[in-house]
Amino acid sequence: MNRFRRVIETGRLLEIGVGSGSFLLYAHTLGYSTLGIDLSAAICGRVEQNTGIPMHCGSVESFSDESPFDVVVMNHVLEHVAYPLVLLKAVRARLKPGGLLHLAVPNVSSWEARLSGWNSYEPYHLIYFTPKSLRLAVEKAGFEIQDLMTHESFSGWFLAILRTLLKKTHTEQPQIELHHPHMKLSISFVEHAYRLLMVTWGLLTIPFRRLQELLGKGDEVIVVARNGSFD
Repeated sequence: MNRFRRVIETGRLLEIGVGSGSFLLYAHTLGYSTLGIDLSAAICGRVEQNTGIPMHCGSVESFSDESPFDVVVMNHVLEHVAYPLVLLKAVRARLKPGGLLHLAVPNVSSWEARLSGWNSYEPYHLIYFTPKSLRLAVEKAGFEIQDLMTHESFSGWFLAILRTLLKKTHTEQPQIELHHPHMKLSISFVEHAYRLLMVTWGLLTIPFRRLQELLGKGDEVIVVARNGSFD
């Protein structure tokens, strides 16, 4: 939010792919006039009910509004579509001249992407981006890059290593009865130990993760781009 708030203090903000709706609600509290788009009818209904923010259920292409937006936010959406340029051009058509796009995707050139358990290797991710390929796509869609960086998530390495190890050691296990009190206590202990280890790992790797970001190898690519149309 701070990356574009320095430039656009108020105005109409559209989020594509709203998740829980927490970002839309946060933007609304800052004074933006907010609206969300999502393909899931269940998500649209829940977010609209919980936040009071209007939602459009459907694709960006199916959304029509005579008033263009000052800001469009699209985080971890582009990797889910087969034709990213088509979506980016549809987004640009709904932005004011000079309006800003905030875009984030997984970074397949991140260091932990070399591990098979990298969190973003998912069957529903149709395309993967590097900082270079994302820049090319955004610029080809008619945007002017204002800022491009990578971010390394707090638990990215921990989860990637854990998932990789689990894949290598996974074998079929018989079903275990979980209703015994001692079994429930053991599971609770494991969960607490897991969370403590993840937090400890994240804190100890802060300097390494900052270096990773500076070298463009963080697990997320973030772009802030301006609609280059000033017609």
